Amino acid sequence: MNKKVKLLLILHHSPPIHGASKVGDIILNSKEIASNFDTRYIKIKSSDGIENIGKFGISKILKSITLFFNVFFLLCSFRPQKIYFTVSPFGFAFYRDLIISIPIKCYSFFKQCDVFYHYHASGIKEFTSSSKLKLRATNFLMKGVNIILISKLMISELSFVK
Repeated sequence: MNKKVKLLLILHHSPPIHGASKVGDIILNSKEIASNFDTRYIKIKSSDGIENIGKFGISKILKSITLFFNVFFLLCSFRPQKIYFTVSPFGFAFYRDLIISIPIKCYSFFKQCDVFYHYHASGIKEFTSSSKLKLRATNFLMKGVNIILISKLMISELSFVK
């Protein structure tokens, strides 16, 4: 009997409907992924509606804390061999994703696994060029992971990143 590779997916999916959630819906409903991997999904949900995307609120902090513990719990209990994470290039969501990356980085230090960070939006270059601290934080986030870009046109976004 062939054991399927364990894949943890941390991603947006609808609702609300936006670009990253549409991609997440495709991944979530993929028969090919379901048939080839033993999957667990964690939904990134910080906004209840499209009108709240990009705005700060206490509920986003609480949802981010819940997300952190969900990721930590599934890393410990599921023990994936591959991790897919939809990350944000800037704003509050960047810092949330930076914190979420810490248990992923710790886990991948102790257990051999492939980590993939998927960017669905541009803004990395503008964000990292605005301060050395943001550049260092982005370099930390991207260190030791595979980067997936939604388009080849985004390659120039990584010019400031090591």
